[in-house]
Amino acid sequence: MPGAGRAPGRSEAVVPLLERAGHTVHALTLTGLRPDDDNAAVATANSTRTPGDVLRLLDRAHIADATLVRPTATPGW
Repeated sequence: MPGAGRAPGRSEAVVPLLERAGHTVHALTLTGLRPDDDNAAVATANSTRTPGDVLRLLDRAHIADATLVRPTATPGW
């Protein structure tokens, strides 16, 4: 899950590793970080929106058991 100032797509390197390990991956771009978000969504993007975004994804995908993974910061990010 991108966040804390990281741009969308930062999980691109992690997704294939998790899938190769047998996990089902749902890469989530949070509200306000999506390329097509309007100015209002961008202006309200903050950590208080994250739980709602995650819960909506889990609900839409009918996921009852999940492990959330957020790539850690690396030099150059």
